[in-house]
Amino acid sequence: ASGCNIRDKHAGVLGALGGLQTLVLRDNGLGPEGLWELVQGCSQLTVLDVTGNEKLGGRGGDACAATVRHTSANQHLQLVRG
Repeated sequence: ASGCNIRDKHAGVLGALGGLQTLVLRDNGLGPEGLWELVQGCSQLTVLDVTGNEKLGGRGGDACAATVRHTSANQHLQLVRG
């Protein structure tokens, strides 16, 4: 779902797809709140690529990575931020 203008308000819909294992969300408008909601719902994720989501960049990106580590039920989730 790269480049599809996915934002925080869409995260709930994606989070309802609990069986997803890999999700590529490059170049969208996802922010920290949406990332948190998405990770909460998609407990089977092993790879989540959020490269190019400017709202997750910089120091906020480090906070998001920490959030993913602490909220994910799946300890094997790899967060790709490019």
